Amino acid sequence: QIEDCYGLTALQPEIYRRYCDTGNPLANVTQAVSIMEGPVDKSLLQAVWQALVARHKVLRTRFLLDADGEPVQVVCKHADFALTELDYSHLDEPAQQHALSQLQIKDRLTRYDLSKAPALRLYLVTLSPQTGRFAIVMSNHQIILDGWTSSLLSKDLIMCLISMASGKALPAMQHQPD
Repeated sequence: QIEDCYGLTALQPEIYRRYCDTGNPLANVTQAVSIMEGPVDKSLLQAVWQALVARHKVLRTRFLLDADGEPVQVVCKHADFALTELDYSHLDEPAQQHALSQLQIKDRLTRYDLSKAPALRLYLVTLSPQTGRFAIVMSNHQIILDGWTSSLLSKDLIMCLISMASGKALPAMQHQPD
């Protein structure tokens, strides 16, 4: 079901065309890796990211061509988000680092289908269940998130994580331009 449909922003047409025309899966893909220690609640992490998808139109946006062949943004009322879980705990630390690097390469080489939402992938990688050491690898297409919008999403991620972990209602959304 469609919630909204509108044209691309000033920079998006070039990003879209470059990605579609070159066939280069590396074009306009950004990644971030965080290695952390402590307890991780996989169900909570999945629920928080699904809540973020529900809260942020950009995470429910897909890109299609209109009748004139021009790309448009189509915001879906709902989009499913799936956290990918991996376990590298059987590897020693140098092998884990190598495996994480290989995961990033494999992810970067996996094309985004911009006609589906979200253009975002998240991996939860167990490194040591005994110490609670894990990695989060986030990958997204730049057409939906740039540096500024990523910082807004990160801020909302932390606020939602704190709220949901403590059983509180999600904080109200701060006004963000579409």
